[in-house]
Parts: sequence; structure tokens; C-alpha cells
Amino acid sequence: MTTIGIDIGGRSHAVARCRDGEPKADREVLRVSQSRAGFAALDAWLDRQAEPVSLVTMESSGHYWLPLASHLGHRGVPVAGVNPLAAKYFARSRLARTKSDPADARSLAEMGMRDTPPARDPLAGAELRQAARFAMTLVTEQAKVCQRLIRLVELGFPELGEVFDDPTCRTAREVLRIAPTAQVATRRRAATLANANAGPGHRRLGESRAAQLQAAAAESIAVPELDAEVAFEGGLLLDQYDLLERQIGAADRRVASLLDGETAGGSGRSRASARRSPPPSWPRSATSSGSPTSTSCSRSPASTRPSAAQAGRARTPRPPGT
Repeated sequence: MTTIGIDIGGRSHAVARCRDGEPKADREVLRVSQSRAGFAALDAWLDRQAEPVSLVTMESSGHYWLPLASHLGHRGVPVAGVNPLAAKYFARSRLARTKSDPADARSLAEMGMRDTPPARDPLAGAELRQAARFAMTLVTEQAKVCQRLIRLVELGFPELGEVFDDPTCRTAREVLRIAPTAQVATRRRAATLANANAGPGHRRLGESRAAQLQAAAAESIAVPELDAEVAFEGGLLLDQYDLLERQIGAADRRVASLLDGETAGGSGRSRASARRSPPPSWPRSATSSGSPTSTSCSRSPASTRPSAAQAGRARTPRPPGT
């Protein structure tokens, strides 16, 4: 029996061998590139081994290990992806004094021989994990855009918080498209503001709130010197927010379809059990806090719908350390 340890790198990997009955791995280390030629060289080296390879051990961190793990899996070579911390503590237990790619590869080969970590399909659930990770990245990006949008409104139209509790709800965003600053709001016709968010299935702002908004804008403490820049940046941020909203919806549907495929073949935990965190609360002044005139605008779909991405991350099987 022979165990192989592979220290994963961005462009090349170090490969070490530990023979059956030997406490230490061989000093010889093979270097292979992260390429088809490198994988072919590794295949030839494995085929030349006098004893069959019982296990290949590598750290399952980052993403550089995935192509090699996939390649070995398709060749039928047992692969164990181990947590980097487990590999680190194993090396310490062996009193390893050096930290290098060859030394790490030898330590992983010895770990495979002594501890025999379980070999699993390293790519099981990889597609769902990747889809969920991408969807949550989009959610994080949208939260950052929301924070920038709040900052701009606090400079150009801080009184908007007297009307809306949620700065990213659809109605608030449509108002900002019509009147991105307090100065612009005072110049708009009341009927134009009242029709903000009008359309099939949507609730328009309405005359009373439009009048309230214009009255607040007339007494605004906004910074007039930044009016034009706030309006310019606000328009771009609104476009970016809406784009991310559509992308999040598409990514969530992708995760949901992958989850449905898993549910059809196994257990069926509802993805509605995981919800996305709501956007930041609108800062409220002492005079407007608790005021009956402020309205809690209906949350946008991005802030309240169940997040299939979170459910996917929660239930996807993953190798240790990923």
C-alpha cells in the first residue's frame, strides 16, 4: 500500500510518497504543473509505483485543488480532502521543523498512511456549493451598494427617512429616481411624486405622502454644494442596485433548481428555513422616530424572500476545510 500527499499550489503542486510500513515519507518529491501536461506526468508517475496507490491526501482549501481532485477522481484514484488545520496539527505532532511545499507534501502522505482519512468524492455537491457561494457574493455586493446609497441620501435628502423606514424598498427607490435630492424634490410637481412606483401590481406613493415629502424637502438640511454630484452618483447606484436585484433573483433560482434536484433524490429540507438578512435600517431622527406619518415601505423582494443560496450552503455536503 502506498499513500500520496499533494501540497496544492496556484501553478504547481508538490507530490510525495509514503510506502507501506514506513513511518516517514520518501525524500523524493515530484513537481507537477497545474496543466494537462502536469496531470499526465502525475498519471505516469502513479502508474510506475511498485505498489498500488491506496489514497491521495490533499488540503481542500481554496479552489486550486479542485481541477486535480476532479482529474484523479475520474481516474478512479481515492482522494481525501482534509482540513488545513488538521494537516497543520498533524505536522506539529510529528515535530516538523520546516515549512515548505515538499515538507507539507511529505506530511500529507504520512497523514494518509497513519490516520487514513476517509476518501470521498471531492466534487460531490461542488456545483451547489459554487452556486450558493456566488449568490451570497451578490447579496454582499448589494448590501454594500445599499450602504453607499444611504450615505448619499443622508447628504442630499436626509428628510426622506421621515417618510420611509426602508431606503431600499421599491417605492423609495422610485422616488429617488424622480427626486434624487431635496432640491430636486422641491422643483417636482406633486402629481409627479405621487405617481412614483405607479404600475400594475405596485402601490404608488400617493398625494398625501408626496405633499409630506415636498414639505420636508423645503426645510431640508441637505448640502447644496453636493446636489449635482449626489444626483449623479445616486442614479448610478440605483441602477447597480436593480441590476444586482435581478442577478440575485437569477442566482437564487439557480440554487433552488439544484436544491430541488437534491430533494428529488434525497432528503427534503425546505429552503424557506433560511432567510436573507434585511437591509440596514434607515437612520431616524428624534422628531421622526415613531411618527405616524412615516411609512414602512414594503421590503423589496431581495430583502425578504427566502434565500435558496443560504439553504444551499447550509445543507450541501462539503469536504473538510472548504
